[in-house]
Amino acid sequence: MKNKENDRLGTIMRILFIAFLFLIQIAFMILLTYFLKNHAVIVYTFIEVLSVIVLMHLMAEERNSAYKMFWMTIVLLLPIVGHIMYDFWGKKHSNLRKHSLIQKQIDRVNYKQITNDEILNNMDNIDAQRLSSYLTNYHYPPYKNNITKLFFSGDEAYEKIKDDIRNAKKFIFISVYTISKGKVLNEIYELLKEKAREGVEVKLIYDDIGSILKIPKGLKEHLEEIGMEVTVFNEIHKNAFKQYYNYRSHQKIIVIDGNISYTGGFDLKDSFINLQENDTYYKDCAVRTEGESTWSFTLIFIGMWNAASDNKIKDFEKYKNTYEMKCGIICQPFADGPANYVHIAEDMYKYLISTARRTLYLTTPYLNPDDEMVDCLCLAAKSGVDIRIITPKIYDKKVSKYLSEYNFGRLLKNGVRIYEYNKGLIRSKIILNEFASIVGTINMNFRSFYLHYECGNFVPDTEFTNELKYEILELLKDCDEITFDEWIHRSKKTKVIQYVLNIFKSQL
Repeated sequence: MKNKENDRLGTIMRILFIAFLFLIQIAFMILLTYFLKNHAVIVYTFIEVLSVIVLMHLMAEERNSAYKMFWMTIVLLLPIVGHIMYDFWGKKHSNLRKHSLIQKQIDRVNYKQITNDEILNNMDNIDAQRLSSYLTNYHYPPYKNNITKLFFSGDEAYEKIKDDIRNAKKFIFISVYTISKGKVLNEIYELLKEKAREGVEVKLIYDDIGSILKIPKGLKEHLEEIGMEVTVFNEIHKNAFKQYYNYRSHQKIIVIDGNISYTGGFDLKDSFINLQENDTYYKDCAVRTEGESTWSFTLIFIGMWNAASDNKIKDFEKYKNTYEMKCGIICQPFADGPANYVHIAEDMYKYLISTARRTLYLTTPYLNPDDEMVDCLCLAAKSGVDIRIITPKIYDKKVSKYLSEYNFGRLLKNGVRIYEYNKGLIRSKIILNEFASIVGTINMNFRSFYLHYECGNFVPDTEFTNELKYEILELLKDCDEITFDEWIHRSKKTKVIQYVLNIFKSQL
């Protein structure tokens, strides 16, 4: 990892800066109390007017209500520090330049996507056609002639990934959120090292926050020494005093020779194959696609690479598919992120929910949606759709458990059925109804929909969707259904913690 000490220093500096702001707040209150007694009313009035201006600015912005509530709370609770924090990290324009630069690189790549109107026109299901058209409008078109393989186990997916890497002839692209020392990293390192020696082009992107304090010291340099190219997305020490540190790349993509692609919940860490130090079982999934749609995942990777790296890829064509298939199903890979200011992933989820006629199944490690998504789920459930959501019983973060559980109430009350996976931590990110499904990296929470760069594979195919549905029904055998009565009778301490945390849900 590039200059790990700088990463730590940047984090420490930001914490110290926030502490300094709180000291300013305390000092100001002392000053106001003891030295400005005769002018306290004037000063207080000035602060109130300033707060009203900030709040009016927040209300006028086109942002999610949870985000607005968070900053309103900060401004009201900390009338001096809150204004400074909002100016540094809360204002929308503070990230515009960075977003614009990233989106510019993504747009330059996406014009190479191949749009075939015949695929859209020949779709039997009108809702699938509309969803596909929506993605096409944002330059993520459908591709036919694909063979997909679902892995509902990280162990199985990992073995196939290694086989595909061994057979790579031209290039290997890997994008992950987390790199962590352990067996998985060691094995992949050796495989990539061998392929680099054979002349295979290897490129790796990982997220700085996702890997910080987990990645072996000097790994980036070691990888580059053996002939790989490595890019770190949004290095925290470069953005320690800006809110942009909060935007992370959660995309998980593997592309082999332009013919094979993967997406799902995998990372380069041992928990993917359940070799972590704790005893928690991780239930993950991934989908392997072979065929024309791999070109779309290739372009998604290149877009993020060019956005994060100084060594930009200019010749896109050399990474195209090297063989053609004349059979298979339609797949439509897509990406999302805060740079485009269009919430593609959230829109796709809402549309799949609202168009469900009989069933809507969803698996997610984190259930922390905004009010609009909750309303959408409740409306579908009240209209008679069998909605089942599977979340973990065991969480990797206590805060996530509190926030997820807090959201159970309204959903259960309106007929949504919620299950907790009792064998460990479910990390699969899946949503499906009768005609289509999405498998990818998208969690059902605020961060995935608004703050993270994500990706997914939209598959408007009933056979593939039914296979997913079967796996989820099998998964339900290892789940405990939560009732509204159980939720109501959770402890008072838990309720208080959840009420407080819910204020900050947009940042957690």
